[in-house]
Amino acid sequence: MSFQNPWALLVLIAIPILIVIYLLRNRFREATAPSTYLWELSEKFLKRRNPLHKFEHLFALIVQCLTVACLAVTLAHPVLTIPGGSENYLFILDASASMNLRSENGNRTRFEEAKARIEDQVNNAAQGSSYSLILSDTESRVVCTQVTDKTRFELYLDSVGVSTSASTLEDAMTEAQSLFSQGLCSVGYLATDKFPQSADTKASDDKNNKLNIIDVSSDVTNRALSDLTYSYRHVTSAKDKTDNYQLTISCNVTSYGKAAVIPVHFFVNDEELTQVTAECSTPGETANVSYTYIDESEIYRTNPIQTIRAQIASDPDDGLKADDSMILYAQTATAKPKVLLVGSISRNDVFYIALNSLGCDVEIESYSAYDAQTESGFDITIFDGVSGISALPDGGACWFVNSYVTDPAMGFTQLDVPQQTTQDAQTLAFTEDTDSPLYNTFMQNVNSDRSIYVSSFYPLGNLVNGLVTLMTLNFNNNEYPMVIGGKVSDVQCATEVRDVREMIFSFDVHDSNLPMLSTFIVLLYNFIQYSVPTLLTKLDYVVGDSATFSVPDNTKYITVEAPDGTKEIIEKADLTDFYDYQFTQFGTYTITNTFTSSAENDKTYKAYVAYPKEEENPSATEDKTYTLIPATDAKSVDGYYDSLLPITIASAVLFALDWFLYAHEQY
Repeated sequence: MSFQNPWALLVLIAIPILIVIYLLRNRFREATAPSTYLWELSEKFLKRRNPLHKFEHLFALIVQCLTVACLAVTLAHPVLTIPGGSENYLFILDASASMNLRSENGNRTRFEEAKARIEDQVNNAAQGSSYSLILSDTESRVVCTQVTDKTRFELYLDSVGVSTSASTLEDAMTEAQSLFSQGLCSVGYLATDKFPQSADTKASDDKNNKLNIIDVSSDVTNRALSDLTYSYRHVTSAKDKTDNYQLTISCNVTSYGKAAVIPVHFFVNDEELTQVTAECSTPGETANVSYTYIDESEIYRTNPIQTIRAQIASDPDDGLKADDSMILYAQTATAKPKVLLVGSISRNDVFYIALNSLGCDVEIESYSAYDAQTESGFDITIFDGVSGISALPDGGACWFVNSYVTDPAMGFTQLDVPQQTTQDAQTLAFTEDTDSPLYNTFMQNVNSDRSIYVSSFYPLGNLVNGLVTLMTLNFNNNEYPMVIGGKVSDVQCATEVRDVREMIFSFDVHDSNLPMLSTFIVLLYNFIQYSVPTLLTKLDYVVGDSATFSVPDNTKYITVEAPDGTKEIIEKADLTDFYDYQFTQFGTYTITNTFTSSAENDKTYKAYVAYPKEEENPSATEDKTYTLIPATDAKSVDGYYDSLLPITIASAVLFALDWFLYAHEQY
């Protein structure tokens, strides 16, 4: 036993003082009686009625000494040690998206149920125990370790929340075993809905396993939407040869837990278009529903589609409301990329035809008429068959096709005169650099199995850092870069120094079979996307997905507003040409691109992030077995008992008894 306030035992000094007072007190008292006869007679009767009268004062002294002793011990706050009576507890709390489902107690979610059950375990644990907490989310994290104060641990528990991401328990269990191996924990509790079994069972039959399951799974139903798509296109009726625009909306509906007939509402630009019915004849079945609207009045041509929404009709038995609706946002129309073709080019040129087919606004100009200082407003300038380029325009990207520059600072130079490969054209080889976001942008959807032949090329040299090689040619035992792309920094242009996005072909495209391949159109499309970047081209995601922002060069900063209203500002200094951003909440994200020029309006995008499909099933389980094995040298933890209630009650009883004796003596 020990005392938290041992100085309080000084109060015991009062006991010998009471004894001294008792010994020195006057044992007699004066009284007036009318006669000695009456005095003697009253004394005789008093002795008959109270034979213990002579022990009253001694009994009062004992009670007073005990009262002082109890008061001293109470103030000293004794702590009784119980060897091996406590444990080092570890709680692993599943925070995956399925924990948002309703629990058996319909007033709270599975996550809230898990936290309540953990609190019960802590409140029932012996004094002296310690408590650690691991949160299992997309990235598991240790929230706290070896907290001995129960109230403080509950504050840690209250501070964590459930996510809307799909995740497994594997990383969290690895963290948990690490704490066990370090001897920091001896008993583990996993609060999850992934193992539907009783709370007292273990996750494994291993006798050394110290993992217990707190099962919060619930027998609820859920109705969920997924895979919402739409198309709006011009069609010709095969029956009557009439032309119309046609809007088709489609989605999947799943009923978990029971068969159901589920009404689904389709909305266009927040106005209801129609209602369809999904019939799920068995539990867990997914039904596809679609609706086609013939837009005879061309409503959605004059009033373009901005949003498509699907909504399941409300059901009080639905265990999760978050997956009852989905939204698709339409990409805002942008101006056509303006392209200037410089060289001896006609409107029959392959570049002119291909760029027009890709929606570009193309102009042609001979190199003799080209003036870098006066050319402005073009997103891309393409030099085709031009030698000795001395100046680049002040704005936009630059492509070089069978051309070269005079200044190595522009990104490259010509090493030699054009090389004739052989009488037989040579085949280009595609490179592989899938770890590079820039390479992946250029090669997206490109069929690298197609053979591309060239008969001559310009060997290139002095390639600066930042350029990525897409195709090479092995010629005379040397490997030459043939198609290159990327950003060149600090290029002296007509009137300013700036970064220039460049695409370089070291061969004459017209003398190859590339324009005859579908690969040519795909490559040009990708090159345009890089040269004239759109911050976000894909607007539908699932929680946990990452979006790659293709950041325009004139970006000042990007603001991302999450569905819960929190905003994150990403400054230009923290941005790269391809910036990855992970979506961690379900709902609508608003991304705003703010530009350096005040004359250029902000560009806003809306992206909908859907609930993860694998977390929608109330009966989903994790097909794994987990164990937590304590360290071989793990030490037992001593418990303690420090409640003051019993001794406080004893002090109060003794104090009341002392007053009773005093009152009895006086009256």
